[in-house]
Formats: sequence, C-alpha cells, structure tokens
Amino acid sequence: MPADTLHELRLTLKEIGEACDGIIATNPFWKSVAGSDLVLDLGPWRFVYAIDGASRRINVKDCKRLR
Repeated sequence: MPADTLHELRLTLKEIGEACDGIIATNPFWKSVAGSDLVLDLGPWRFVYAIDGASRRINVKDCKRLR
C-alpha cells in the first residue's frame, strides 16, 4: 500500500476518533455501531473497520484494493 494512502487512513481514522470522543456514552450511536462493520474507501483502497465504544478504539479489520 502506498505511504500516502496509509497516511490518509491514519488522519481519517484520527478524525473519526475525535468526532466519537464528543459523543456521550448513552447516545444511541454506540448501540448502532456495536458489532457493526464500517467501510472507508480511500482512492482504490477499501478498509473495513469497527469502533469499540467501551475501549474507545477503532480497529481496522480488512483492507483490499478495489481496482
């Protein structure tokens, strides 16, 4: 994977994490993402990730080239 894609992935996931930090624990958002796979497409790459609300971690589960 190109270094610029990895850099963009890290920045994007950091922004997602910072946005999640502002969501209170009782917000229904946390139930909706619990156990859900989320998708992030960056150029020709697709990343599948999950957000663990309890530990406040984002885990990348899969990566593949789309084209």
